[in-house]
Amino acid sequence: MRACLRSIAVAVPDGTLAREDWKRLAPRIVPEGAPPAVLARLAARSGIDSRGCAATPPGAPCFYPVAEGATASDPGTAARMRLWRDAAFGMAERAAAEACARAGIGPEEVTHCITASCTGYESPGIDAHLIERLGMRRSCRRLNVGHMGCHAAVNALASARDAVLAEPSARVLVACTEVSSAHFQRSSRMDRLVANAIFADGCAAAVGAAGATGEREVAATHTVLIPGTADEMRWTVGDHGFEMTLGARVPDILREHVGAWVREALAAHGLRT
Repeated sequence: MRACLRSIAVAVPDGTLAREDWKRLAPRIVPEGAPPAVLARLAARSGIDSRGCAATPPGAPCFYPVAEGATASDPGTAARMRLWRDAAFGMAERAAAEACARAGIGPEEVTHCITASCTGYESPGIDAHLIERLGMRRSCRRLNVGHMGCHAAVNALASARDAVLAEPSARVLVACTEVSSAHFQRSSRMDRLVANAIFADGCAAAVGAAGATGEREVAATHTVLIPGTADEMRWTVGDHGFEMTLGARVPDILREHVGAWVREALAAHGLRT
């Protein structure tokens, strides 16, 4: 029995943010204390030419108001959750519909729906929205992977793999959706300036099912929690959106620990770097 990916599809919001657009937008989001040269350097070093951005809808005002001097009226967490909902539900619907079409199955054939997002929450959530809008069976088993950051997709795929191996007739839809622009922070802290400059909005969806040799297989997933690193990367709920902490030690921690972990994970399958 092999758990395989039958299809992959993506969706992005209507709004986009090119590098030059970001350089014009950034000064109205961050306080006056952040030097424009630093913002320009972060934009250049990001290597990002353009990214999806629900906060800058075409033909409509930017979600973030222009700062009045040294102060500004930041959107509260409730307003940011509305932005997340409007963008996330639409992107997930488009990506999921395309993934099902590419897999050659109707939405009514989906037996399991696994969603992931750490940039917003609502209940009923994306999973219930997909069932309603795509006409999926109402007995579809649902799972939401929340607040697990960048590795949420890996956990979602691991759950999809488990479902297929436990039930060979399963058709598992996975949809991972993030609206990072809902959480741009008006802060001069370097880690938050970096977060503002690199994260984007979008959805990726996939359909998993039992397959044969030669298909794209999810052969295994592996995870590790490095001791003493909980404070290096954090994602907490604040009064003005979700607040990210990116410790300066993160590159050194990854350099020290990830290589050995990858070699150990590959060795378990008779592979090596």
